[in-house]
Formats: sequence, structure tokens, C-alpha cells
Amino acid sequence: MMLKNSLLDNSFIQYKHDNYSIGEYFEPKSSHPSWKNMGNTVHWIKADNPLLYKPLKLSLESTIQRLANEKLPNDKESRIELSFQLTKDYGFLYFPRHYERVYNDIKLNQHASLFPESDVDYQNDNLYEGETTDKWLRFISTLQYALKRFDDEDFYQSQRADDRFFNDTAVEMFINEVQPSFDFETQSISLKCDSLASACMLSIVTNKKHLKSCLQCNKLFYAKRSDAMYCNSSCGRNNQGSRRGKSKEL
Repeated sequence: MMLKNSLLDNSFIQYKHDNYSIGEYFEPKSSHPSWKNMGNTVHWIKADNPLLYKPLKLSLESTIQRLANEKLPNDKESRIELSFQLTKDYGFLYFPRHYERVYNDIKLNQHASLFPESDVDYQNDNLYEGETTDKWLRFISTLQYALKRFDDEDFYQSQRADDRFFNDTAVEMFINEVQPSFDFETQSISLKCDSLASACMLSIVTNKKHLKSCLQCNKLFYAKRSDAMYCNSSCGRNNQGSRRGKSKEL
């Protein structure tokens, strides 16, 4: 999902499968034969048909508001049910990342012939396995912390130093998923969020500020107004001067 213009839209294109199912699966601690009977039981959410999905345009603000108001249950069964319900409502948190990887592989294969099978066969061989229920739970916990952390300085200072460190690291991990992208045709920089989680966290961290890409120097900057196009007045004058020069040549 490319966030054009202000680099931070209030929307995100998510993908939802038609139906989901949930089940218990044994997860070994290691692939080593001597450890094959040691591990944990995890709850996986899977799509009944991984190849059937449709795009869904989500409002980041309303999504964040709902997740901010979710009370994480204490009992295991209720927490699993919450994750399952959120998956049915919003889709897999990280499916867009998988979708883009497969799409790019297929596109690259048209030029580089990386794999011999057809595009459909490649998709069938690279189906999304689903997500464990702790994905949503971990994200909600971090999101709620981030909202309090940026809105309430007293809350942040009241946290123990080790809690602040681990919680801030969790926020940073989501932000690190956001990648800059350069468009050679428009000569502009965009921010690319490949998951609903990273898009929501970026929205919280920027706190509705207008994160822009200067039309003149491509520098990223926070703008006071949503219609600002330049990081400073010098870039604005230089850009206007360049356009006047091109007009004279014509």
C-alpha cells in the first residue's frame, strides 16, 4: 500500500478472505529430531480458501479507535475468540505483505524467468499459511501503549524503565516495517506500509501531522498545513523559478 501525497493517508487497502477457521496446532521448539515432541500448542487462524480474497478500504482512524477501546480479556479462550473475530472483521494483519511478495515475484518472472510453473501454480505453491492468535493480541497491546505514550506524559513517566524500554521497542518494531519508496516517473518519495499494523502505528506516531515530501528537494518534513508542498520558502522559490524557466523555453 503506497501512501501518496501527504505520505500518510487515513486509509489502507486490506484484503479479506471469504471465510476463516481456527484450530489448535502443535508447534515444536526445534526441527531437531530429539526435540520433535517438545513444544507448545498454538491457535492458528487460516483462510478456508487462501486464493479467494477481496480488497477492503479501511479507515485508519476508525480502526485505531476500535482497537484502542478493546479490552484485552484475561482468560485464554476469550483472547482467542477476540483475535478470531478481528480477523473476520479486518482480515489477516500481515496478508498484504504476502500478497505483494507473490505479486512482485510473478511480475519479475515475466522478465527473469525465475520459476518454470505458471502464475496460478506459483500462487498455489505459495499460499498464505495464516496467523496465530497472538499476532492481534500483541498488536493491540502495543497500539494501546503507543496512544497513551504519546498523549499522556505522566503515564509514560510512571512506567518502570524496563517496561518503557520493551514497550518502546515494540512500537519501534512496527515502525521499522514502514519503508520509503522512490517513484522514478514522478521523482517523489512515498512511504510504504505492507501491513495494517504498521499503517496504524505510523498514523499514531505522526499524530495526524502532515508528513510530506518536498516537491523541490524530496526531503521528508512535517507541514503545518495539509496543502504545503515545500519544506521551506527557499525550495518554494526555486521550484517556481524552475517552472518559469521552462515556460520561457517553450
